[in-house]
Amino acid sequence: MGNEPSQHDSNWFKEFDDNKDLIEPIKKIRPLLTFVLRKKKRLISDSVLSFIHNRYIIKYDEIHPNAKLPTKPVSLRAIEIDKEGAFALHEFSLDKKKLLASKFEGPQLKLVSEATKMLKSMNFEESKGEVRHISVPVFNIEAIWFFDPNGIGSLFISRDSKSKELVVKTEDEFFDHLIQRKLERGKPGAKDDEVLVG
Repeated sequence: MGNEPSQHDSNWFKEFDDNKDLIEPIKKIRPLLTFVLRKKKRLISDSVLSFIHNRYIIKYDEIHPNAKLPTKPVSLRAIEIDKEGAFALHEFSLDKKKLLASKFEGPQLKLVSEATKMLKSMNFEESKGEVRHISVPVFNIEAIWFFDPNGIGSLFISRDSKSKELVVKTEDEFFDHLIQRKLERGKPGAKDDEVLVG
């Protein structure tokens, strides 16, 4: 994808003094990662972890007119990048001790890269906001959540299910969309609302 992190990007993503805790579990799947990417004719050079951000979940019963955004993340995510660009999205437990899932060159990896590029085009580079990921499993919705409580508030960037283009919604617009989907959908089955990793 070729979207390298910039100096301004670091304002939006979590900083860790030492990423060793995150790197260790990745080493265990390195042979698999190398094999998968080699089949796609993609060789890994020296890589780094970047775009470290929290993932949040909204469940079906949490969607209503008086709903509030979640305050507790369910996992931690990081993108692995080398000189050719981003190639893997890793999801960790919040204590950074367990690697929950890894995705290679998938749509969620592309969403993070493209949404960050869009935010920069909207002149938010100097914002002290935080980039987060939010999932609504029952509707299969994935969005990048730009959280800036002292500035613009919350913005959500997701891919439109029909046009496949990125769309930007405010907090009110995001919840209005979820409420409309809920009215159209009706009560889901128990498994439809499971919190899935990856």
